Amino acid sequence: MSAACLIAPDLDQGERGRAISDLASALSTETRLLRRLAGILRDQRDGVAADDVQAVDDTVHAAQRVMLNVGVARRHRRELTRLLTGAEDLAIRDLDGALGHHMTAELVDSRHGLEAAAHDLSAEIVVNRQVLSRALRNGTEYVRALLGVPAPGTYAPEPEHSRSGRAPGLVNRRV
Repeated sequence: MSAACLIAPDLDQGERGRAISDLASALSTETRLLRRLAGILRDQRDGVAADDVQAVDDTVHAAQRVMLNVGVARRHRRELTRLLTGAEDLAIRDLDGALGHHMTAELVDSRHGLEAAAHDLSAEIVVNRQVLSRALRNGTEYVRALLGVPAPGTYAPEPEHSRSGRAPGLVNRRV
């Protein structure tokens, strides 16, 4: 027997079918949002490469908006999963076991799409971390060079007075 049959006995076959279809739709919505977020990360890299501060700023705000929508989509998915299985936070890879024979081809495809989108997004995040870290490092080095500030861990040139053996005087010796 599937967990859905045992935990949600108050759903008739039609309601269960609609809930499963709604869950597949929720997974597809989440997939679309994750793919959009991956696109924003690529746009962010393009902005960094072009040294376009406005483009980078725009991508930060766009990513924030998409992340809010991802949060809403995940809550909706969790509500539908709880309705069907009774589990509060069931991993999507565990849907097959939880729904058993109620698992539809549409739901399997939606789950695979979400898993692939999450994997792709993870790879984009790794690349962006490297690119942004390198850009920050290069920017810091550029500013240091402009200002003549030594890099951390290096020593500033020895002051002139230490080489001559005489300390600079603050006393006016002329009377």
